[in-house]
Amino acid sequence: MKISDTPQRHNLSRRDFVKGSTVAGLASLLTNTNRIYATGSDKIRVGIIGCGRRGIFDAKNCVNSSENVVITAMGDLFADKLENCRNYLTEKFPDKVQVTDENCFVGWDAYKDVLKTDIDLVILTETPHFRAAHLRAAVEAGKHVFMEKPVAIDPVGVRSVIESSRLAEEKKLTILAGTQLRRISHIVEIIKRIHRGDIGEIISGQYVRIGDAMLNWGPDQRDSKWSDMEWQIRNWLFHTWLSGHFIVENVWNNLFVDPHHIAYFVDSFHSPYVRAYFDIGNHVKYSPPEDWIRILGRRIVKCHVKDFKLKPDGHGGKFTNIRQGSVDWPKVMAALRRIGYNGWMTIEGSVSLSLEERSKRLDLILAADRMV
Repeated sequence: MKISDTPQRHNLSRRDFVKGSTVAGLASLLTNTNRIYATGSDKIRVGIIGCGRRGIFDAKNCVNSSENVVITAMGDLFADKLENCRNYLTEKFPDKVQVTDENCFVGWDAYKDVLKTDIDLVILTETPHFRAAHLRAAVEAGKHVFMEKPVAIDPVGVRSVIESSRLAEEKKLTILAGTQLRRISHIVEIIKRIHRGDIGEIISGQYVRIGDAMLNWGPDQRDSKWSDMEWQIRNWLFHTWLSGHFIVENVWNNLFVDPHHIAYFVDSFHSPYVRAYFDIGNHVKYSPPEDWIRILGRRIVKCHVKDFKLKPDGHGGKFTNIRQGSVDWPKVMAALRRIGYNGWMTIEGSVSLSLEERSKRLDLILAADRMV
């Protein structure tokens, strides 16, 4: 998606940036945009950790945002990635890329070296597996952070990000995460116009995002000089420990009405990285969720906790708060334990319940099969 080269400008100096971000949060300084702005008499110094395609993309957006944003340090695990990033950005933005040889860092500790420089803000675009650790190091070093999505790929990483966020708040630092589309100016403007009624009353809608990034993602082939570790990191999207799974969820659309159908669909990819996101409530109207779990087995890597109340005749019904519907939670939990499931259990819906009540009910669900 093309980003405009003439973004809106904000009257914000480096001093205002540092001071204001501790009060209002960097996100509030970037209203209606996905960039960082500065137009004062001094410079906001930016470092990049992760110099691949996403690092280049975010760096371009950053330097396009203001006359007074400069990139002064770069780090990457691989020298060729850093060199390509530095050469490209220097050619495109010769006045805004001020990265000397002394501020170019390569290797496992490159992120530490970038953070030792006098940057104000760091962009974290290294392989997602390392994101939580890099965030922690950046906050401890006293840097403001823009970190790309995903911020973590497993529960350990998520807990680390939460803890780093608390530490950032204590240190009056700001963390901003990539939000896919919500900060792109032309999309924000379209939503404003819809809310303003420019196209009339909305009675229905459909959104389809079509992309083929994965077809040509990563290196075409493995270099014979690369170790297994280097090959996996360079091709991280297709290695679970670095990126997580590709997940298929059976939404409530009558596409898969039999568990064997979705099992066949997942298996048809012939990839260990394509798995099922099982929404418990979505399947009640077809057959008991515990039967789906038994058939899908270890294809399930994540679960939505949701409930559905069948009509008395067993046909149709409606979604309802968890533990108020037709899901037999003891049987569901017993089935999940039998397949060795140990992944996420995330509540979807139940919005009429308080967070405290949702938490209590989830605890009861998780222990349901052991309370019978």
